[in-house]
Amino acid sequence: MNESIKAKKLNEVKYLFEPKLFTFETKVVSFKKDEIKKGTQFYRIELEDTIFHAKGGGQPNDIGKITSLEESDPNLQAEFIVQEVIADLQQNSIYHLGTLKNEQLIFKENQKVNLQIDKDRRELNSRLHSAGHLLSSIVTEGLKLPIVGFKGNHYPKQCFVEFEGVIENLQTQRDQIISKIQNAIDEAIANKLVLHRQIVSKDKLPEVCYSVPQTVFFDPVQVVSIGDFKGNICGGTHVEHIGEIGKLVIKKINQKKSVTRISYDIVD
Repeated sequence: MNESIKAKKLNEVKYLFEPKLFTFETKVVSFKKDEIKKGTQFYRIELEDTIFHAKGGGQPNDIGKITSLEESDPNLQAEFIVQEVIADLQQNSIYHLGTLKNEQLIFKENQKVNLQIDKDRRELNSRLHSAGHLLSSIVTEGLKLPIVGFKGNHYPKQCFVEFEGVIENLQTQRDQIISKIQNAIDEAIANKLVLHRQIVSKDKLPEVCYSVPQTVFFDPVQVVSIGDFKGNICGGTHVEHIGEIGKLVIKKINQKKSVTRISYDIVD
């Protein structure tokens, strides 16, 4: 779960509702040298609204650029290269960290700016994140395997979902189990199941989620579900329908103690 939802009001985090919004205009709240990366040319910008996804919930942050809009001469426009996006829960803020294209051209409070994210990176991250949700739903609800997802990593070439519980006879029937999961996933993708997003109050979570964490730190939350499956809490970006994922491939299944890890990837 990406707790950046908690860091800003829901209506300020534009990517939750419009994951395919790649450009947006807003205003600067603050601009200053980054205190963490002292001695570097890193700055941080806080905005009234953002389309940049903050790192968290197993999904990488967006990258892109922020450009000032008020100057009539393009040569006088400040340009900021966004390299990191972090959610500061203590300060209730999302910060955009990066470098200035020209150190002489800086940003001011209340200045109008244009945001532009890396479209290809966002779309890949959304596909990988949705793929993890599909895998979890298929395994727990679709196939009724006795395991429940609790953690996911959706970074390119590193994707996996970890489940509480173990699959009996995995050592002797590994290939058959992988094939069973793969076939169910292929069918779901072929049917282009719709991915649903809804904002749900804390007390309603058991009705719409197949698993609810013992501690939920904020209220309400976004719940993501696929087709007729129940959902789970998530603050990441996703595809509109499962067909957009492409080919999802199960790479391997490992079990250690009471945890099952299923690794996956998507191929074009």
